[in-house]
Amino acid sequence: MNTFYKILMPVLALLFSWQAYALTLSTPADLALDVSPKSPRPGTSFTILAKSLSFDMVRAKFTWLLNGKNIASGVGLIEQNLQAGKIGSEMNIMVDAISADGISYEASTKIMVSDIDFVIYPLTYTPNFYRGSALATPGSVVEIIAVPHLFFGGERLRAQNLIYEWSIDDKLFRNQSGGGKNKFSIKLADVGNSDYIVTFRVSTLDGEISAQKSVRLKTTMPEILFYETNAL
Repeated sequence: MNTFYKILMPVLALLFSWQAYALTLSTPADLALDVSPKSPRPGTSFTILAKSLSFDMVRAKFTWLLNGKNIASGVGLIEQNLQAGKIGSEMNIMVDAISADGISYEASTKIMVSDIDFVIYPLTYTPNFYRGSALATPGSVVEIIAVPHLFFGGERLRAQNLIYEWSIDDKLFRNQSGGGKNKFSIKLADVGNSDYIVTFRVSTLDGEISAQKSVRLKTTMPEILFYETNAL
């Protein structure tokens, strides 16, 4: 009798360990999706990369779905290049990965296609008959107004309810960032041909919907231009 139990117990232990293995479920941390750029504009291309440290991705079979439709599948297929739809559209992307030992992992992300328009006002002097727009000069002040186009459920979100973040060369200007602050002002250095990269990020209060865009400002040295008024 004792011999029977000695044989039975290891068998039961193996069965229970196999069942525990078969019921293993993936967690959100096991598989993640990285979108680049994070806020694709309408009609532009973007990349989605699957990342995991929990299984061998080279030997796993991946199945990619866009809005519930299978768009690609294959072993080691960890990346997809997609094109953003029209402004205001919603793209639900999901990937299912089955590892070489049969465990299933899932990850998903939602992309709300959005855009941002900039209205740039260099506060510089131009005469009434000047044929062109005002340009930023060394030491001048430039105002930028952002017009975000963010949507949820097919409806455009109110600009005054959004959170705005302004930065120059990756330095956040906290005093000009916050709720409803879609206007940014900067005084340029007294140096000719200087460049500034102004980055604007807008998001909902919960951060679930966001968009980001950058604009380059370049100073121009003042010039004297002559226009012909009467031909000789």
